[in-house]
Amino acid sequence: DDLEDGLACEYFYGQSQCHITDLAARIPVHKGSVPEIFMENGRFPGLRQHDDFCIRCTGRLLTKTPGDYKFFLSSDDGSLLYLNGEKIVDNNGCHGAETEKSSQDKFLGRNVHSLVVEMCEVGDGE
Repeated sequence: DDLEDGLACEYFYGQSQCHITDLAARIPVHKGSVPEIFMENGRFPGLRQHDDFCIRCTGRLLTKTPGDYKFFLSSDDGSLLYLNGEKIVDNNGCHGAETEKSSQDKFLGRNVHSLVVEMCEVGDGE
């Protein structure tokens, strides 16, 4: 199975919430792909509005070197990170810009891992 660079993202609008609920059960307004997950000043590839939205990005992470890894998320309002179906970073809820890290190092063997990042933004800041 060949790996492709980047992540597939789904965009949801009219989401006036900053506590993420089950985005996988919702129908996205549109889809796209991004090379990385990075938003600055409300700019994110494919984003059609700057407030009241949620994004769900999925991809695969290839680890070539086995070892302990730490994961981080920074967001203004809610964000979650799942690795192999397990929530490992929870930065959910209504808040200003905050960084949250995995509660402990995660050992990853040399393998391909499923990765899901979800985030929501409700007004004031990005």
